[in-house]
Amino acid sequence: ASLETVSYLYQRESSRMKKKIGLILVACRMSAIVIVLFMLLQPVLVGDRSRTIRRRVAVLLDDSASMNFTDKYWTLEEKLDVASALGLLNENGAGLVGFGDKLSALSSRFGVMRQLAADSPDSLVKADVAALAKDSLDLLKPKSDVMEQLAQKISEKDHFELRDNMGRVSRHVKDVLIPALEKLGDQAALEKPDLRALVANCADSVEQVSLVVPTLERAGYVVAFDNLGEAEKTRVLAASDTTRADIARRLLTEKGNKDDSLVRHLRTLYDLDIYRFASSAQYDSSFGSEADTEPKPTAKTPVAAKPETASPEKKSGEEKTADEKEQARTEAFRSSTDITAALETALREIPSEELAGVLILTDGRHNGDAGVDAVSRRMGSAGIPISSIIIGGSKPPVDVALGSARSPESVFLGDKVRVNGTIVATGASGKETKIRLMLGDQMLEEQTVFIENNDFVKEFRFTHTPEDKGVLHYKVVVDHIEGEEFKDNNDWMLDVSVTDDRTNVLLVDSRPRWEFRYLRNLFYGRDK
Repeated sequence: ASLETVSYLYQRESSRMKKKIGLILVACRMSAIVIVLFMLLQPVLVGDRSRTIRRRVAVLLDDSASMNFTDKYWTLEEKLDVASALGLLNENGAGLVGFGDKLSALSSRFGVMRQLAADSPDSLVKADVAALAKDSLDLLKPKSDVMEQLAQKISEKDHFELRDNMGRVSRHVKDVLIPALEKLGDQAALEKPDLRALVANCADSVEQVSLVVPTLERAGYVVAFDNLGEAEKTRVLAASDTTRADIARRLLTEKGNKDDSLVRHLRTLYDLDIYRFASSAQYDSSFGSEADTEPKPTAKTPVAAKPETASPEKKSGEEKTADEKEQARTEAFRSSTDITAALETALREIPSEELAGVLILTDGRHNGDAGVDAVSRRMGSAGIPISSIIIGGSKPPVDVALGSARSPESVFLGDKVRVNGTIVATGASGKETKIRLMLGDQMLEEQTVFIENNDFVKEFRFTHTPEDKGVLHYKVVVDHIEGEEFKDNNDWMLDVSVTDDRTNVLLVDSRPRWEFRYLRNLFYGRDK
């Protein structure tokens, strides 16, 4: 019909225009009709495009000053944790490793059920309650037998508290929790059960056990350790007699009696980007491509100097200066632990679509300027998981230090210099120390501090009225205590400028005001 209409219009209009123009007009009309028909058919162009996206994992290795510290206060269980992580110690038979995480997951599910039972009992689904009871019994029945067996094997002489706690938890699970869960499952099968009280009781009991079990998970390693010979025991305990940084590197590169090292295993699945971080993050190429060998020494990895074969000669002044500069750079780099900066470096250098996850090896003491919440939320919204391996003993080292010390930069002659700050002590409960304010060799004031607990913080205040003008060099000193690990953080220098320069103030006002009185009193005793 469209073509016939175009043909009719052409015949009608051909007598009124030239033949060439008529043909052009017909062609335009035919083209318009064809385009409309093409659009009505709605053609679709189908194509196939493929692209390979690299999946990369960022490994962030803490190299701050606290990581280059040798822990001397590991508990036996923590030493066995290190040895087992390095593949030097295995549980004999069934154990409890991972039991705490599974039980915590069950406790969370019971918490949801308890909330539903309290708010709206009718919203409880019997099938869900029965499934939760069954899952709990499937986990707890075999583990209660394991706990009972371990309690019998643990030496009462060497590990009385662990054995006693294991026996108590085992009996509670077997005599109280398991029967309650069985009753809950039976009640859920009835036509119109009242599950509120049972759900609440089971939730409370599971929660209590989940809080205790993490302290018992190492029992299998304790039993395995007790069965070793003296030489093997020494080897296992020696695994933790090194710095935290060295333990972290060994966790990455050594396989022990495992199938493969952690780095080599990850490289079979992902591309690895390994960074050292402290106050900032730096790419670490010292691991090379082989994960089961020791890291290759680089400029970023300090290497112990080899002994000289010839007689040692004194270094030149330029060499000493270079060494001092390198040491200063290292100390500046290790001066803080900024996990936020490390995570932001990984996000900046690795595209988010390629970043499959982040693994952090650290002692967990973040003290950077910015918190980790914002960057963690960004990674969470991008679907990038963050995992961590925490390295270090739970007991803090014995140390007394000055956390801070403050004083005014300048005062007028006759004014008081007020010095205040905080003293911090760890692992020194029950001990006593003294803090002094010194001016050169002269002691101005002294206070006795009794350390009340192992995580102690207390403020101090000193005052002194200078008798002469000039720059005074004050020093706050804390006495060392027996067994203190760090003796370079017990003093703090403060410089105060004392001057007798007059301050001339002209006050002009229409009438006396409070502001006038405040300023008059401020300067009255100072500049007469």
